[in-house]
Amino acid sequence: MTNDHEAELQRRLALLTHPKSEKRCSAARWLHKHPEPRAGAALAAALREELRDTRTWETQHHLLLALGVCGGAQALPLLRDLDLRSRVAMVPYALGEALLRCEIAAGVAVDDAVRGVLDRGPQAAIEGMVRAVAQLKLVPSRDLRSRIIENAIAIGAQYIERRHVVVAASAWPREEVEPYLRSLPSDPNRTLTALTNLVLANDTRGIAKYVRAMYR
Repeated sequence: MTNDHEAELQRRLALLTHPKSEKRCSAARWLHKHPEPRAGAALAAALREELRDTRTWETQHHLLLALGVCGGAQALPLLRDLDLRSRVAMVPYALGEALLRCEIAAGVAVDDAVRGVLDRGPQAAIEGMVRAVAQLKLVPSRDLRSRIIENAIAIGAQYIERRHVVVAASAWPREEVEPYLRSLPSDPNRTLTALTNLVLANDTRGIAKYVRAMYR
């Protein structure tokens, strides 16, 4: 680790307690892009404080995402106890992703981690969890794969959420996911259609290029 990176890390950690929400949010964004396990405790403390004010939902969202990549096992007691159903949807969405990531990092079995979020909800947390499943290329059991697809169908998932399901499905058995993929309607700008076609064609290089752009 360079001295410049260490100095920037310490500056960002200090910003987590800044009086202005936008400064705390910028620190969380940076830590999400530059994961550092040493930041876990500071992020958890910042999140506990941030959750006192429902108005700072964007900062809460980014703190949760950062905790997901930095927190690991030490973040699990906090994340498992949170009930954010009454918050703006982006907050439980980030909780679903953070919880899945931290459980996987802590060695929790994929099926247990995925099932926990599916059973617990709310819907926004499930969608965040699916995003993490897609990014991490996880392959849960057949039953859980079916539940994820059935959930997407049942809620009439929006374009952005269907993308995550399609990316996740690219790592799953073709015969299971093909009926769902072929049922998807064309989207106005055809980006989802293009991704779906790549998955149906098993174009691994094309999928990888799309995913890099999608999750950068």
